[in-house]
Amino acid sequence: MLFPPLFQIEQSFIEELFPSIHLSRPNAGCSAGMRQFRQLFKSAIETKLFNLNFLKMKRILSKMIIANALIIVTMSSCEKENLSPGSTSGNTTPITQPNTTTYVVAGHWVKDANGIYVNTFQGVISPANTSNRLVRIYLVTNVGKEVQINNFISFMGGELWATHTETDVQINYRAGNQPLPFSYLPIKIVIG
Repeated sequence: MLFPPLFQIEQSFIEELFPSIHLSRPNAGCSAGMRQFRQLFKSAIETKLFNLNFLKMKRILSKMIIANALIIVTMSSCEKENLSPGSTSGNTTPITQPNTTTYVVAGHWVKDANGIYVNTFQGVISPANTSNRLVRIYLVTNVGKEVQINNFISFMGGELWATHTETDVQINYRAGNQPLPFSYLPIKIVIG
């Protein structure tokens, strides 16, 4: 059988959509009937395709729900281990990071506007090293004695102290009106 070239669909599919219509070759002079047929046919095709897509989506959605349910059941039935360092199982001790010790020599002194001599060690501390760790800075004397200088100490007629940022260490010396009484100082930096 011949069909209008606009549709190009098999006769069995059309008869399935319209069981009461038996198609035969359409009359050439029957244009009003043809328009009505095209309108009916178009709406029926759209309805059929919508129903097909809906059923296909329904099948996919049901498969997804079943797969998700299986994943949830599988994951919740597994025995879980808490691997956080705060709560360990058994009699193990938590891992502690060792102290990092760096020795430097303060020998490049610059006097600032306030009359304080400053020696800066840039990048001597790694930012990863200082998270939740204490930075202690020591002056190493000629006899090997170490004196912590994170706070002010009296030293050679003036005040000596150290400050630090995330990456830098500054050694400060206030001499009053006198010149700097030393040329270098051995410094020990301990992070731990």
